[in-house]
Amino acid sequence: MNAIFIVDVGEKFGIGHLNRCKQISLELKKNKIKTSFIYNYNDKKSKDFVKKIKNQILNFDFILIDSFSLKKEIDLAFRRERINLIYFNDFESIKYHQGILINPTISKIKSESNLDLLNLNGESYFPLDNIFKGFKCKIRPDINNVTITFGGSDVLNLTSKILEFLISNFDFKIDVIIGPYYQKKHIEKIRDLSIKNENILLWDSPKKQKIAKIFSKADVVISTGGQTLYELAYLGTPTIGIKTTSNCYEDLVNFNQLGFCEFIDHDKIDSVLYNLGLKLKSYDYNKRKKSNLNGRNLIDGKGSKRIVKEIIHFIKENENRN
Repeated sequence: MNAIFIVDVGEKFGIGHLNRCKQISLELKKNKIKTSFIYNYNDKKSKDFVKKIKNQILNFDFILIDSFSLKKEIDLAFRRERINLIYFNDFESIKYHQGILINPTISKIKSESNLDLLNLNGESYFPLDNIFKGFKCKIRPDINNVTITFGGSDVLNLTSKILEFLISNFDFKIDVIIGPYYQKKHIEKIRDLSIKNENILLWDSPKKQKIAKIFSKADVVISTGGQTLYELAYLGTPTIGIKTTSNCYEDLVNFNQLGFCEFIDHDKIDSVLYNLGLKLKSYDYNKRKKSNLNGRNLIDGKGSKRIVKEIIHFIKENENRN
């Protein structure tokens, strides 16, 4: 068998879609299934893009779509073709006619079930990068090391604003992770701040192994929703999550309700910073220890194996029916 992934990636989308698809691709290869990728950069016109790639896609046994902008058009274009369709469907309840829907988030979308549609819902299907499996966070009595990370792009430019706030109000050692799609002017501001303060260590698009090490050594990570939140939960790293987009809201709310992360739901930067200060001061050892245990109980790192097992079984069942 062979599979093709269609994935959103770039300044607008970040790198979360690509990272999780890579993990599924690696697991498929272990099962002797060949994989290829098509990348959707910068939200291309969906109809034109799908029309352009259709003939290329028909040579594959199944398509895995991790794209907010393209999946409706792909569903329309391929629903009558003899090809298996697999969709990531986080936070967006769309009515599909066939294939597999993967929603590997804490917030489970209830979808209609029928013979031709398989739903894989919940955090047990989260495709964790295997690199994280060698690391765990140890909870220390006090907060001394703080990490700031807002994924691949930091669309609201929160990194530099939070960094300025922490420098002015706390005496932390601060690791700052810059994603590959941060805007140049924002990177320059962050660099200027780091040059002036010896307690700041800047990491420009570090490799996953380095990120896992930074996260595991942090006393607290300041982040947003998305894939990073699940990685932090697996490590058991206490986290303060800040809403940056509507897509990350449900993740943050649900992780907060399940006792893993603190949550800041404010749109104005002054309110964000004020509440961040309060949460840092009140995030004592006992609270952070509970975050550590709750996070590690939620994410076990076996999501990719579960997804691939279900994909293979579903395709074989389809072949038997046909």
